[in-house]
Amino acid sequence: MISEKLKLYVEAQFKKYERNSLLNRKKTELLTKIHDRSISLEAEGMTRLDIEKLLMREIESKSLAVDTSDLSIDKSNMLKLKKKTFANKNLQKTEDFEPVNVEYYLSDFKGAILQNIDVEHSAFKNCYFKKFSCKDSAIIESTFNKSDLSQSNYDTCKLEYMLYTGCHLPKVSFTDSSILHTIFKNCYLKKVTFTNCNLINIQIESCNIANVEITGGKMDKTTYHVLQEEGASLHSVELI
Repeated sequence: MISEKLKLYVEAQFKKYERNSLLNRKKTELLTKIHDRSISLEAEGMTRLDIEKLLMREIESKSLAVDTSDLSIDKSNMLKLKKKTFANKNLQKTEDFEPVNVEYYLSDFKGAILQNIDVEHSAFKNCYFKKFSCKDSAIIESTFNKSDLSQSNYDTCKLEYMLYTGCHLPKVSFTDSSILHTIFKNCYLKKVTFTNCNLINIQIESCNIANVEITGGKMDKTTYHVLQEEGASLHSVELI
């Protein structure tokens, strides 16, 4: 017997996806797995409360999961959050941080740490990211508008299909990361460093660029020429 709390927890895992028959099948599949796992744990002598806590942890860690790669994000149902404060917090452990299909407005991420989390289909408007740290994470199909990302660090990250508009990015560093299909428009990029990064299909439009250092990594020829024309310093870059 699956508790109402677990059912609500499962429902929350699927709230970002479009409602259709495929979604219903995925939920049923996950609930069946939970039911079977619950019976197994109960046979081992665990209490229902302990089983519930363990199952929630397993769902959160994806050790108990179903394939959702064929589900579509419901972009018409984007969650909107205003004036949230995550300063100096580890976002991996922050219960009120939602990484998928959400719009943050006037929110504070100063000194926050994003680690082993994927941010997808989200928007950050007029947000503060000074000294923000991103490690072993992905930010995909998301936008940053009029946000301050100064002195932030990206280590072993993937940024894909991104749009930065009117953002402040001085002294931002990227290390061992991939930045793919990304646009910087009307941004301030000064003393930005890229070390052993893959830069593919990068567009720069009407940006203020100075002292950008790129060392190592791979780059397509068009991106290379664009950055070269913008005065970036390029060292030991492999063209593909």
